[in-house]
Amino acid sequence: MHNPKARSILVIGETPADVAYMQARLKGFGCRVSTAFAGPGAARKAVEEKALALFIGVDTDITTIAAAVHAERGRIPVIAFGRAGNPQAAAKSIARGAVEFVGIPADDAFLRAVLDAAVPEPGQFLHRDPKSSRIVNLAHRVAASDVPLLIIGETGTGKEVLAHEVHRVSKRRDGPFISINCAAIPDTLLESELFGYEKGAFTGATQRRIGKFEEANGGTLLLDEIGEMELRLQAKLLRALQERQIDRIGTNQSVSVDIRILATTNRDLEVEVKAGRFREDLFYRLNVINIVLPPLRERTGDIPVLVDFFLSKYADIAPFGRCTLGEDAQEKLMSYNWPGNVRELENTIYRAALLASGPVVTANEVILTSEQKTYYQALLESSTPLSSPQPSTWHSAVVPQPGAAPPSAYAANVAAAKGFAQPDATPPVASLAPEEDPDDPSGSATIGTFVGQTIAAVEQELILATLDRCLGNRTQAAHILGISIQTLRNKLDRYGA
Repeated sequence: MHNPKARSILVIGETPADVAYMQARLKGFGCRVSTAFAGPGAARKAVEEKALALFIGVDTDITTIAAAVHAERGRIPVIAFGRAGNPQAAAKSIARGAVEFVGIPADDAFLRAVLDAAVPEPGQFLHRDPKSSRIVNLAHRVAASDVPLLIIGETGTGKEVLAHEVHRVSKRRDGPFISINCAAIPDTLLESELFGYEKGAFTGATQRRIGKFEEANGGTLLLDEIGEMELRLQAKLLRALQERQIDRIGTNQSVSVDIRILATTNRDLEVEVKAGRFREDLFYRLNVINIVLPPLRERTGDIPVLVDFFLSKYADIAPFGRCTLGEDAQEKLMSYNWPGNVRELENTIYRAALLASGPVVTANEVILTSEQKTYYQALLESSTPLSSPQPSTWHSAVVPQPGAAPPSAYAANVAAAKGFAQPDATPPVASLAPEEDPDDPSGSATIGTFVGQTIAAVEQELILATLDRCLGNRTQAAHILGISIQTLRNKLDRYGA
């Protein structure tokens, strides 16, 4: 049986050796990989495959394949691969429609970063709090059926992750899991995204394109933040749910679909129904079973296991590798209210891992959202020199003791009275101290270069310096900076870089 968490990737290349190499590397990351060779059938296979991303050899016709896939299936990410040390090939592939270039042989950390940025891997719903355990047990019980499920909760509580969990244990687990955020797409485009359209349906519709309903055929469709959907589209959605048929825009011919619908919302839909902003019949159709996911402040028992997961997740891009938290940092996390829920917790741990001055993170290095402005202002006014480890040392900074088990500061200690416990031994760390400037032993000149500059200017300098440290690798730079690749591209375009 296929791994239900596997990401489906299609590899297209010119030579059997290159295709086999990339196939083996991606399978090593747990992906479900299919292959094709460059030629007339490559574009058609790319359209027909259920792949979530394409890895295409740089010598292959990337433009034609990318255009064919994007026309029918939307923005499927394309990653080019070719021989390392060829910047001209990398630039050419990006210009032809690839979002990133991977040089082979590929570095493990970089390839994983590219893969995770292109196709985030759905994980299990991590939990340890009794409230969360009861919710997951209920989700598993209802997963076996095909009835619609409505998941209700504040923004950032993990509603989409819980939806992934339902799909993961359902009888549709080998089918696709397709998600669409109803709040992120304008009403004028949401209909075509959901139902697709035929060639000539409207100006600019030069080719047929299937929608999310057809993409999810045989699997699960998640309608994220469904409370934001306009009333007119709600009526069309209701018909699709009742009849299991959809009509592409521009045709009266119905297409049958076999899907299970999950929906999430941060709104009280009963209030929305009374206010006339949500259809009552659609509400009852979706609300066969609903699960209310509590905010993180009401299930603090989940915090240790989530923190342990996030520390492992960002170990490859943190200066000191896999960190642990000091007791003061642990207490700070447990006593905070978390208005941004799990999403805010992840950002906080990501920030702490990057700012850590050693393998054990202190409370001063756990910068909560409400503390960020004060922290960065104090940093600019400080006389302490800014420093960062060299990129070559980032992934090998932690040197484990012989025979020592990998650190796991949280998962093994959830049952402790305070929820946390320090590991028995701290692994030694390779020195990352920068060379001292003999002309400026205090380092005041380093910080002095920022004084008097605007925040925008400091940000630009930081982004360009980080990109330079990453040897122009935008994916890795975006991860280090804590921004999306698209945000990084937009900023670089503004800088003319």
